[in-house]
Amino acid sequence: MTEIHNVEREREMQRNITAERAAEARSYIFLIFSTDGEIENPHEALSSILDGDENRFKLEKVTVLRNPAYRPF
Repeated sequence: MTEIHNVEREREMQRNITAERAAEARSYIFLIFSTDGEIENPHEALSSILDGDENRFKLEKVTVLRNPAYRPF
């Protein structure tokens, strides 16, 4: 295989892994508890928490529950 084919194959494998993880994550509910800030934009706040930006939000606790509404395809 050429190097281009190797890169393309690696990208395809990463896409498959990402899709599998996304499908698996839908079967759970993540409750993320944070302090130290008024949340105006939940998406931005979640990104800051997950990136570890403790200047804005401090992660206190994460609780993971099974999603009872999830129906696999």
